[in-house]
Amino acid sequence: MKLLNFILIGSSTVLALGAGSCDKKSPSSAIVSSPVTVDQHQEAMREFHRVSKEMALKNFLVSCSGEVNAKVAFIDYKQKISSNKVKNGEELFFETYTTSALVSKAEQRYENRERDVYGYLTVKDEVRNDGDAEVGYTGSANWDGSFKKVDQSGYLQEFGHSLFAITNYEISEENEDQAILAAEKLADGNDGEHSYKYTVSVESGKSTVDATAGYAVEMAHMSGMGTPKFKQASFIMTLNATGGLKEIRFEEQYSLKIMGISTSCSSWMVSKFSAFDEVEDLPAKVKDNYT
Repeated sequence: MKLLNFILIGSSTVLALGAGSCDKKSPSSAIVSSPVTVDQHQEAMREFHRVSKEMALKNFLVSCSGEVNAKVAFIDYKQKISSNKVKNGEELFFETYTTSALVSKAEQRYENRERDVYGYLTVKDEVRNDGDAEVGYTGSANWDGSFKKVDQSGYLQEFGHSLFAITNYEISEENEDQAILAAEKLADGNDGEHSYKYTVSVESGKSTVDATAGYAVEMAHMSGMGTPKFKQASFIMTLNATGGLKEIRFEEQYSLKIMGISTSCSSWMVSKFSAFDEVEDLPAKVKDNYT
């Protein structure tokens, strides 16, 4: 399935299908924090903005894998999630696979800010997430389906936010004091790696904004179960020895109605970043779906 051909040649209607999201047990993350100083907070914020600006100028691939867990009516519920995101200049391609005993769904999305072209393709046939959490899931699906082309307004209404940023949260230099409640430098890791932890605001108030609001719209689209109510969200950004972005680990807690039951859910996701110069440098499966 060549998504780009659908986007640039034509489109037809597709229904938004349901998938799931929701108690977290993540692979081990042995990063320990120390007491936070003002200097550490400021350093963490500077690094986040530096990395965000650098990545905005680069072409990069993000491979993401994670799980959502909950107990629904005394039954353990696990949702496996994997995705790939390609940022190529002003063009972005995203594919995601979400699978569980309740629902399975895959979706491809496209954003082109230069040409003002947006759209998505949703399928639920032969959707799989193979592998395990420690190594990372690998998604696959039958991409036979109809592509829906929309304008930017329609895209944002459907998904709540653009995917060009390095996180799904609405964080900018203009709103950072309201969007991030805490930021700190963590203990240095192996091979010169260093990490920073950020606690995200999940509600609007006199001095805060709900940085998860747009992301919650996307989650409702994927789950078909209504909009989640975030209780907590944080992420750890890990940089390599030269200051380049290596990965971001997300941990979230929220409530969501599953089969009509209000359920406390939590999730973890790990996004691994790699830069590329040419599309030909991308992994074969991702390149084939993208081009």
